[in-house]
Amino acid sequence: MKEDTQTRNFENEAREFLYRHTGEYQIAQGNEPAHQFASEFAHHLLGGLDEGLTYHNIAHTFNDVTPTARKIADREGWNGKKKLILERGAELHDVGHLIQYDKNEPFGAEIAGQVLPVFGYGSDIIEPVQGIILATDIYGGRGPQNGLDEAMCDADLGHLGLPFDEFKKRSLQFQKEQDIEGKLDEKPHLRSEVKWLADTHAFLNGHQYHRASMRDRQEQKEANFERLRREYVNRN
Repeated sequence: MKEDTQTRNFENEAREFLYRHTGEYQIAQGNEPAHQFASEFAHHLLGGLDEGLTYHNIAHTFNDVTPTARKIADREGWNGKKKLILERGAELHDVGHLIQYDKNEPFGAEIAGQVLPVFGYGSDIIEPVQGIILATDIYGGRGPQNGLDEAMCDADLGHLGLPFDEFKKRSLQFQKEQDIEGKLDEKPHLRSEVKWLADTHAFLNGHQYHRASMRDRQEQKEANFERLRREYVNRN
């Protein structure tokens, strides 16, 4: 059963988490934020996601998206606040799935606004973090508005530019998740791996990474696109 931001108090959860680790319920504004505990709390939250989320899970956030976000920041020469915003946003970008599956991004932004002040962050960090979470809605969302938004969107879909076997593995994990969530009920033909790969091929054809620092992923994505095209042609 999905949670509700009205019935679940994420701010209090963050306070209790911080207290267990530091003996304090909140880091006062003006003090150095508790970066490590903010990251660990994001991990803690994601541990409560439905097991049916075979793609949008802890591994997606902490093994794929966040490391890719850091790599983009390093390549762009972003240090300090800019890199920090990208890291916190990457770690929290999918927590809205605790509330609902579709259009989860506004809930994720709301949760970020509740918990980040507990760890000592001010509006100069929180508002851009909320913005990059909202930017990850690629289906009718507001889209990226600045470089940080672009970097977040690129990191979120970084798996498209992984070596083919890893890319295909994640794509099929997403297919399984969509099936579990009932999203394939209206498109039953996509239950077939061949048809799913054809649909993925169409998505790849329309996708472009925003940042030049993702050039290597862009090149691998194009290679994946070609291999998918050949596989689909050969199997039809």
